[in-house]
Amino acid sequence: MPPLALTGVLRSELQEKARVHIANYIRDPQVQATALVRFGVLGSVVRPGYYSVGPEKPLSEALMAAGGLSADADLKKVAISRDGTERFSAKQVRQAMAQGISLDQMGIEGGDELSIGRRGSGFGATVPIITGIASIGIAIVALIITQN
Repeated sequence: MPPLALTGVLRSELQEKARVHIANYIRDPQVQATALVRFGVLGSVVRPGYYSVGPEKPLSEALMAAGGLSADADLKKVAISRDGTERFSAKQVRQAMAQGISLDQMGIEGGDELSIGRRGSGFGATVPIITGIASIGIAIVALIITQN
């Protein structure tokens, strides 16, 4: 069976277009077709990457496809961009998630990216690191003292 070109086919026409194409090779085919949007979920999420998500799905489900927020996620530092240009600000993204707005309703296209920022930049973020390093140093000293 040759490939089916879908350029210019609307989502609403997808299933019928596929059924007609397959009907050339199989009598009375039963076809179910679902359009997907390849959407980037990047930054402070469990599994950053690009995911194929149904356009009718809420933005929050696209975030869940990436495993959800990581421990250092900051929803005040979130945006949706296309080709490096911000399309939706942090406030707009948070409102869309709270209202359950779908990718389609937001006009999300393949290749768009949801970027989640990280909490704690600057000195405040280094305090836990410094504390952890100091704790290791103290533990090493304590081991040396107990062995002597």
